[in-house]
Amino acid sequence: MLKKWKTPMIKKYIKSEFLLLSLLLSAQNTYAIEQEIVYEDTTSIISSDEVRYNAAQQEAYDEVKQQTHQILTCLQQLEQVLVTDKVKFDTTKGLKKEILETVGAVKATLESLFTIYTTQEAFPENFITGVAINKSCMDYLLPCLYNDISSISIDTFNTYINEQFMIHKEQMIQNFKLVGQYSKANHLKIQELRVATDNVGLTSFNKAFRYFQDVPMSLTGVPLMTTAQNTAFGLSLAALVYTIATYMAPRDGKFNIPCLDVTALKNLKINATSLECKSSSLPFKDFIGSQELTQQGMQGTKDSIEKTVLEFGIGNYIERLYKQTKDNPLTMLGIGYVGANTKSIYDAATKYTQETYDSMINYMRGEISQEGKGFNRRYNDVYFKDMINSEQLETFALELADYMKHPARYENSGTAPSTGILLTGPSQTGKSYYAQAIRTLINEELKKESAQSMKFWSVTKEEVAEYGLSAIFSWARHCAPCILFFDEIDMIGAHRDTDKTISSEFLTNMSGLLNNKNKKVIVIAATNVPDQLDQALLQNGRLGKQFQFELPSFQHRKEYLEKSLRKKNIKTLSDDDIAMIAHETEGQTYNTLNTIIATALRLAIFKSRLVTKQDFEDALDIDLRHIRKNSSLTDDQKKVIAIYQSGQAAARHILSTPQQVIKITIDSIEKQAKGSFSLQKPAPQEQTLNQSYTQYEQPKPIKNGHVFTLDLQNHSDFLNDEDQEHELLALLAGQAALELITGNMYSNFCKEDRAIILHTLEVNISQGGNITDDIRKEAIARKDALYSKAKAIMQPHIQFVQNIVNHLIQHRNISTSQWAELTSNYKI
Repeated sequence: MLKKWKTPMIKKYIKSEFLLLSLLLSAQNTYAIEQEIVYEDTTSIISSDEVRYNAAQQEAYDEVKQQTHQILTCLQQLEQVLVTDKVKFDTTKGLKKEILETVGAVKATLESLFTIYTTQEAFPENFITGVAINKSCMDYLLPCLYNDISSISIDTFNTYINEQFMIHKEQMIQNFKLVGQYSKANHLKIQELRVATDNVGLTSFNKAFRYFQDVPMSLTGVPLMTTAQNTAFGLSLAALVYTIATYMAPRDGKFNIPCLDVTALKNLKINATSLECKSSSLPFKDFIGSQELTQQGMQGTKDSIEKTVLEFGIGNYIERLYKQTKDNPLTMLGIGYVGANTKSIYDAATKYTQETYDSMINYMRGEISQEGKGFNRRYNDVYFKDMINSEQLETFALELADYMKHPARYENSGTAPSTGILLTGPSQTGKSYYAQAIRTLINEELKKESAQSMKFWSVTKEEVAEYGLSAIFSWARHCAPCILFFDEIDMIGAHRDTDKTISSEFLTNMSGLLNNKNKKVIVIAATNVPDQLDQALLQNGRLGKQFQFELPSFQHRKEYLEKSLRKKNIKTLSDDDIAMIAHETEGQTYNTLNTIIATALRLAIFKSRLVTKQDFEDALDIDLRHIRKNSSLTDDQKKVIAIYQSGQAAARHILSTPQQVIKITIDSIEKQAKGSFSLQKPAPQEQTLNQSYTQYEQPKPIKNGHVFTLDLQNHSDFLNDEDQEHELLALLAGQAALELITGNMYSNFCKEDRAIILHTLEVNISQGGNITDDIRKEAIARKDALYSKAKAIMQPHIQFVQNIVNHLIQHRNISTSQWAELTSNYKI
């Protein structure tokens, strides 16, 4: 064993295995070793020490590998910070794209070094190499992140690593005790690197402000900024109360401004029981008495209380004002009007103050905020090159841009393009992105010939209610050239079944824009219910140009995933992996794809490592399949669920159904699981007795287990009768497997599957006609015949089903690769 570890490079520096054990253990702080024990004869090491050595060796080596993973995680996080543009970034010293490419190259280099020292070297040389690599990387990265991120260069990184790596490695070989010191130092620097990554792009002031705002003080347990804010608020409130009281309280018919001087404070004598004030120079000396006198006065007659109130400053004025105005309705109405307006002014001032304060705090923290009103709100640049299937949209945007640059050329020839655009289609299909992409493209085109820029305002329903359409359009004319974008225009009152006031106001303002040739305002509206809009809005001169957005196809989803992963510098997925995600997200939007990528990255950051294929699998479970672990199931319940799902999965393999298995689980599924063979649930008036549920039998919001399937050919609308029968048999195979294995029927388990089967059979029998009682009876008879056929099919394959059951009970889930392994050994 010693010969295996003693490479020619370092064997002369290791006197014995136990000495190496001592050094490694002290380096990792695992055991406290007070003195080194050196044995001349290594055979004298007892077996327990050898076990300790092996454990220490593995622990130390794992720690070094984990440190490398954490450095890679920081580089990955740095990439995402640059991509998402969440902090202020000085692009004058280097383009963000170039820095992003450099960070990706550094990450790739470090991954290669990690592969070398973990696969091509033996212990302890690989341990020393890993420590030297980690130290060299952090010595290079930390100054760059703290001072200037644009100073990162792949050439300087490679040069620095090559030089420093050899120096550190030679030092550790010459003095093996340095291994422990460097390893400990690397552990501390990892924490420093994570903090530096979190604060990348921030100035020294931003970092200091965040520290004082976020880090609790040892004495108070709250951050310094919170303490300062609370103190300032308390002092301001005290000053306000004191000022009101001293200014409003009369003295002999005159207003006095008393002050609290040092002498007055010294003369203040407080008794625990009476709380009497003995100073003649204090304010309110005539009104602040003992506690006992105050209580007696409050318990006195009504007249004495009123007299006290009248004598007490501000109460005198309120009472006098009330008596003068209570019999004058006009005066009371005026006071009410002023009061109502004062409240609205107060609310607006409060909101503005809070928004200003939040913006100030965000600025001092170094965060990029999109807060703001109207055309002052900040929007990120969106480019057509990052969009999918946008060629036609980009062509029209280029026409608009050319019209903005040369309006006379088009207007004189009567060929001006429509500046009213309606975007229709399902939610989250890219309509708002297109509106922002138009702004970005026109801005770039305008900057080529002038200093003009295209302003943009995404108008919300709340802003329409707050300002009114006329004010919004007036503001747009004042800020022209600009774009007004009304997302979900049907929600602001342009619905044909609502009050026509909003529609009329919108039409009037659109006509005003059309007649004013000098004010170039583009109006873009979006809706997912175009048929419910007032038809007058869709005429030429208003929203005459329409573009239809659809849910992305498989090819478009795949292309979008490839672009997004490439932009985020994620290379962990193969082309087949990306295609599988694109297949499984059938019927989903681009936003769902973004959510899956973000979840995978979040899981990787949480585990301090680079994002992996398993992270994307877990993200699909969370965001698409909605799998939730159910720890409340008993062993018997797990077995029932496992047999049912295993029967369905086995039948799909045996029958080679178009829908292929991609995952099996016995955990709970929230909502309707995606990727299963199912038909749309019939309307209530079309439901049969077999499909309807009583009050106590409503479908539950969760499902016990599921077999996730996928039609890679995407031909579910073109199933022939045989393929459809195989799908129905697969749905019945779960119940058949339960009966064959347990000998019992579970009629209440997964009734939804049998309801789908009955509905499918009824539709097939009726051929789209009315479903009569005879048709229902025939459908039930056919279902029973199919069930008998499913039992006969599953009978010879019970052992195959049992193998799947055993795997599910042990692991709860079967992934695509695990299913491929199970089925590859079972030929039909």
